[in-house]
Amino acid sequence: MRQLPEILLPEDGTYFFALVGDDGVRLWLDGELVGQSLHPDASNAVEARRTLKAGSHSIRVEYFQRSGAKLIEFRWARPGAALELVPPEVLRSPNQQGHRVPGVALAERHRSILPPGHKDSKKD
Repeated sequence: MRQLPEILLPEDGTYFFALVGDDGVRLWLDGELVGQSLHPDASNAVEARRTLKAGSHSIRVEYFQRSGAKLIEFRWARPGAALELVPPEVLRSPNQQGHRVPGVALAERHRSILPPGHKDSKKD
């Protein structure tokens, strides 16, 4: 069984998630594919609104990069709040308490979630 990273939701309510990437993206929440957009050499967006309980929920972001521009951003709007980047402190491994998910870095310059090893990734 593969353990997936988790997102820790601070309260019950309706959450809005937005994933944008170039060249393609998929978003999974609690084992369900909630959206995908797979158009090479174009900006792709997936948006999902879900009513969820506070606590940990499995999350999976899949993306591919063919060539050219590089971008991936993962945003959310908590209940009653504005859309913002998902803060790294709410992403964690299933067996960790409040630690960052390995392989996820928040780039300071681009304010995007980038893959490990990307030149703009912050070192953990």
